[in-house]
Parts: sequence; structure tokens; C-alpha cells
Amino acid sequence: MDINLSAQLLYYLSANNMTVGQLSDKTGISSSYLNDLVNGKMENPGIKKMDLIVDALGSSLPDFFMTVEQKQEDAMLAERIRRLPAGKKEAIKRVLDEFEKR
Repeated sequence: MDINLSAQLLYYLSANNMTVGQLSDKTGISSSYLNDLVNGKMENPGIKKMDLIVDALGSSLPDFFMTVEQKQEDAMLAERIRRLPAGKKEAIKRVLDEFEKR
């Protein structure tokens, strides 16, 4: 599924009860530029501006571009792991450590 920058910005602005003006104040990026992003008139702000934007919205780049479905899957997986006994959690941690080494 493609992620629409405009839709993600609108979602995070709403979730943070934030206006474009407030986002502008937090990032130092002009309101007109941010409005162009929110309205879909501009689609590629570049990595530096996106870092400022997602930080001000309380997110990270990877999380910002995750779909709602991906976030739900991550939450369900985390909940399943949380319910496991300590020994099984340790086994999962070892597997993850191995994956991260590669």
C-alpha cells in the first residue's frame, strides 16, 4: 500500500491536535510550505525537512510512513510477546539478536 504524505500529515496533525501554524513554529518551516505538503501540492520535502516534521509530530520516519495496518500488526505482535512466559521471551530475544546481526 502506498503512503500518501498529505494523508499522513493530516492524520498526525489531528492526532496531536496541532495546526499547520503550530507545526511551522515547532519546525521553523514556513506555514505556506507546510500547507502545500498537507494539500498535496508538494510531495517531496527532502529528508532534512521530514526529520524536522516527524520529530515535531512526535514520531520517527519509519513510524510516520507505516500504514495503520502495519501499526496494528506490530501492536498485536507486541501483545502476543508480552503474554509469553519469561523463558520464551528470552528465546525470541535471542532470535531477534541473530537477525539484527545479519
